[in-house]
Amino acid sequence: MKFIDKHASTIILAITYLFAGILITGFIGYYWYVLQYGWNNIVASILMLPNINIWQAGGVITLVSLLTGVKGLSINAIYKATGAKMNNWSVFVHPFIIHAILWILVQLAAM
Repeated sequence: MKFIDKHASTIILAITYLFAGILITGFIGYYWYVLQYGWNNIVASILMLPNINIWQAGGVITLVSLLTGVKGLSINAIYKATGAKMNNWSVFVHPFIIHAILWILVQLAAM
């Protein structure tokens, strides 16, 4: 018990960093999944291109961000480029909105 009392703040900090790392990794993975979903269901179908996997989607995001100078291809970069104001939560909501729009487009294309 003495060990836990003595190092409680260090343990809480380590758990916080671990949780933040898992959350960030999951968010990046979901962002890659949204790009893969859009590519495989829309771009590949229209242009007759091969499907990509999630690692290739991550590579596409990285390559485009390096070539364009945009850090992360996020809605935040669009707001900064246009000079508009944004809320902090919109950065986290952006992939979910894009995924919903892509899902609707795929459902309409399947009709």
